[in-house]
Amino acid sequence: MGKAVLSGRYELRTVLGRGGMAEVWLGFDRRLDRAVAVKILPPAGPADPSARDRFDREARTVARLSHPNIVAVHDVGTDAGSPAGGAEVSYLVMELVQGGSLADRLAAGPLPVAAAVAVAVQVCDALEAAHAAGVVHRDVKPANILFTGAAADRVKVCDFGIARVTGAGQAELTASKQVLGTSAYMAPEQATGGPVDARSDIYALGCVLYAMLVGHPPFTGGTPMQLAARHVNQPVVPASTLRPGLPPQVDRVLGALLAKRPEDRPASAARAGDLLRRLADGTEPAAVQAPPVRATAAVVAPTRAMPVTSADEPTAAGGRAGIRPAGVVLAGAGALVVAAVVTAVLVAGRAGQPSTGAAASGSPAAAAPAASSAGPAGGDPSPQRPGDALAALRGTVSVQAGAGTIDGQTARELTKRLDQVGRDIAKGDTGKAAQRVAELRTKLDEQHRDGDIQQDGYTAVAAGLDRLAASLPPPGDDD
Repeated sequence: MGKAVLSGRYELRTVLGRGGMAEVWLGFDRRLDRAVAVKILPPAGPADPSARDRFDREARTVARLSHPNIVAVHDVGTDAGSPAGGAEVSYLVMELVQGGSLADRLAAGPLPVAAAVAVAVQVCDALEAAHAAGVVHRDVKPANILFTGAAADRVKVCDFGIARVTGAGQAELTASKQVLGTSAYMAPEQATGGPVDARSDIYALGCVLYAMLVGHPPFTGGTPMQLAARHVNQPVVPASTLRPGLPPQVDRVLGALLAKRPEDRPASAARAGDLLRRLADGTEPAAVQAPPVRATAAVVAPTRAMPVTSADEPTAAGGRAGIRPAGVVLAGAGALVVAAVVTAVLVAGRAGQPSTGAAASGSPAAAAPAASSAGPAGGDPSPQRPGDALAALRGTVSVQAGAGTIDGQTARELTKRLDQVGRDIAKGDTGKAAQRVAELRTKLDEQHRDGDIQQDGYTAVAAGLDRLAASLPPPGDDD
């Protein structure tokens, strides 16, 4: 294909990335003599007949967000002479951000704490501006966080393709019953197709901060539906468990950002940013209390969003993500099934849990209480009864085996040993049960070293074993 020029002005030079609905090109603005990023809707177009309207809506959405930490839109238009031969092309011209993405950086491993917090603060600033304009991003993730500046340390948030714009005039350009976003960074209420607001972006930011600190988001592996269910049901393993040496304030702030219930999170990006700044300067309070919901976090209608070009679409900068989380772009009946399944798992989990504390990490059958303000990383709950902790741990092993983080033989061996612990507990021999748990913990470490259990499976099962051990007397003690 020869060199294509849109509207006689924008040269399309190199494809930077393709998604399910759009392409991003490295372009050149002949009039202003500068490099740009050009996002185009291919001439063949997706099956959705309103795609062009919503593509234009994305342009107007981002154009109203003038902020140093948000990728700027320079122009939007259509061209009848497409690279493929005659069909009309819609295009969006944006500033070219050349410092790569956060996903690229995370491919090399976790960031220093100070650097991670500095990135999160700038993302908060971008979200604060978007929320003030009535825009909820709904796909905050490392691939959508770009870097620029001489030292490549200034953050630019991009890709508002599935942003939810509050206010009048939205319904006619949206499709109902959609669950859109990237499952590894998706808030529980978004995963179930419920109302989304500023606090949904704050949860996603918490997932991003967690990934920057430990190298991966709170939940990984499995299908998008499994990931969504974990966001709804499963407590997050404290970051300090995976990265020893993190200060306790980090776990407390992450606990606030990653609270399962929106009302237990900071009510606005400004408040989340304040928590992060206080964390950076060492003035974070000993106990992070989630502030009450204010009007700045107005709840919008149940999720009805602009289609995304792809939940994992490469960013305008063209950076190939080192982390490629599974995406959820489901519409119509399919989305209803996902939301119904995730909600059913949540209800089943709460119905079977004890009222005295949260379930073991990794268990879908016993989630943290909905009313808990401790958050997923806010510290251990009150000790569980041995039978409840054991039941939760059995569920954890089952889920991790299904996700492939534990091989089948190892899962069967773990289950057999847990059955022995259960029989000891049933007989009232909790001392023997505690001894078996201690032995099983040692065996788990060996299996992890031998590669029989992947990191996610090891972390989840180890946390469950530790909770079970905490519910029993020390090995050798009489009951």
